[in-house]
Amino acid sequence: MTYYDPALRKSLGVFYTPHQVVRYLVSMVDKLLIEDFGINGGLSNNDQIQATVPSERYEYQKLKGARKEWRETKEITVPRVAILDPATGTGTFHAEIIKYIKDTYFSGVRAAFYDDYIKSENGLLSRMIGFEIMMTSYAVAHLNVRRTIEETLGQVPDVQLPTNIFMTNTLAPPNSSLERNEQMSLFDFSAAISDEAYNADTWKARRPIKVIIGNPPYLGASTNPFDVDSYKTEVDGITPFGERKHMLNDDYVKFFRFAEQIVSRHSEGIIAFVSNNGFLDNATFRGMRGSLLRTFDKIYIVNLHGNTIKKEVAPDGGKDENIFDIMPGISLFVGVRKTSNPEWALD
Repeated sequence: MTYYDPALRKSLGVFYTPHQVVRYLVSMVDKLLIEDFGINGGLSNNDQIQATVPSERYEYQKLKGARKEWRETKEITVPRVAILDPATGTGTFHAEIIKYIKDTYFSGVRAAFYDDYIKSENGLLSRMIGFEIMMTSYAVAHLNVRRTIEETLGQVPDVQLPTNIFMTNTLAPPNSSLERNEQMSLFDFSAAISDEAYNADTWKARRPIKVIIGNPPYLGASTNPFDVDSYKTEVDGITPFGERKHMLNDDYVKFFRFAEQIVSRHSEGIIAFVSNNGFLDNATFRGMRGSLLRTFDKIYIVNLHGNTIKKEVAPDGGKDENIFDIMPGISLFVGVRKTSNPEWALD
C-alpha cells in the first residue's frame, strides 16, 4: 500500500506490522490457549464443537411421522479455536500463524503429517478468518496466504484450499443475524457478492471466536459509525464522563470495543492487539480501561513506547524509536477471559 496508494494507506491509518511483533503475539496466544484454556495443541487444534445459533424460521421434524414444529435456532458444528484478524491488511498475521504452526507442531519427524493437516476439510484454513476493507490489501492477503501454504508444504497443494478472508467493513453492523436455510448459486455474480457479505456476517454475529488478533488501524478522525458509548464513562462504566473533546472515536478504540463485545458475548476468548498506547495512561480513556478490566480475567501489556510527542527516551538515554513511522507510542495488548463473571474486577 505504501507504493500503490500511500495517501489511502495514511488516510485509513494502515501500517505494516514488523515480523518480530507478530511472532511474539502469535506465540503468546498459543501458550495461553494451552495453559489457560487447556486446549491441546493451542493454535493448531482442529477440534469441532456444537453450538446453537439463531436462524431463519424453518419447519423441523425429529422423526418420520412425528409432528412438525417451527424452529428459529440451529445446532451446528463449529471450530473450537476460531481465529479472527479483524483488520487483515496483507495477511501478515494469517501467514505468521501458518508458519508458526508448521515450525512448532510439525518439525522433524512430524513434518510428514503436515500435508494432511493443512489440507484437512475442517482444518486451520477453515477456521482462520480475516476481514479487510481495502481491495488491494484484500487481494494481496489472499496471495500471501496461498504463497505461505506453498512455502510450508514445499509444493503447490493438489487440492483447492479455502482462504476465508472477506471484504467487509469490520465496524459496520451485520446485515443479518440469522443463519440462512438455503445456499445461493455460486454461478451468479451478485449471489457471490451476497455470499461474501453473508459469510463475513456469519463470523461477526453467529459463530464463537476464540482468538481475535491483529493490528487495527489508528485513525483519530475516524468516521466509522461504531458505538463506543460504553467507553465514554467513568471507571464504573455507568457515570458519563462529561468530556466533549476526546480521542475515543479513534478506529483502534472501536476495534477494541468490537473485539471486546465478541469475547463478552461468548463469555471467553483472547484479544491480542498491536495498538496505539494512548489508552494506557490518558485520563480520557478511563472508561475504556474500566471496561477492559471488567471483561478480562488477565491482561498483559507490553508498552513499546516510541511517542515522539512526549519526547520519550530509551533507558540508555538514546532516542526512543517507534516500530512504526508515526508519532503516537505503541503497545501490545493481550486480554484473556475464561470466566462467566463480568464483575470480578469490582469484587
